[in-house]
Amino acid sequence: DDLFSSNNKRAKKIEVVTKKKKQSSNNDRPLPSIGLGVTTSNKDISKIKFIQKDDIKAGVLFLGFVLQIEEKSAVISAPNGHTAILHVEDVSDVVHDICARRNADESNVSHQEIPDLRRLLELHQPIRCCVLPMNEKRGRLQVTSRSSLINRGLALKQLTKGFLLGGSIASIEDHGCIVSTGIPDVNFFLPK
Repeated sequence: DDLFSSNNKRAKKIEVVTKKKKQSSNNDRPLPSIGLGVTTSNKDISKIKFIQKDDIKAGVLFLGFVLQIEEKSAVISAPNGHTAILHVEDVSDVVHDICARRNADESNVSHQEIPDLRRLLELHQPIRCCVLPMNEKRGRLQVTSRSSLINRGLALKQLTKGFLLGGSIASIEDHGCIVSTGIPDVNFFLPK
């Protein structure tokens, strides 16, 4: 049984071609999609093209994997073989606040130490990412895993049983940890 032959019944089921109603002359415009590519419409057929680096815009969310870790930055896999950089100040809202306080006060007195990324991340760890606006000086795709950007637009009333929600440890208490979700006024307690 050859899975990839053109006369295979299973292969024909996988091929998706949809008929669309007649549209305006703007037939090759990208349509929103989820998955491997960007959907484009051409007359009566919808096609999926592979994501190019230019298709990954600020605010796009994706699941990446940690490929390399340094003290202050990590390399993250992005869709279609691209890579992105995650700086230590963008790993979580808690670390972002520590970095912001340190930069605001030049004296560096009584500040928490900025953690080493090698203690926060592991190689091949899956990580939810949000693409940041492109910085022409660095030239590389930059991402953040800050909960406030990953979970933006969510409210407490939308959270239901079984809802997958990411967060970061805001503080460690005697009987457990406080988890920051990035949603305004929504934190959770995780008992030991």
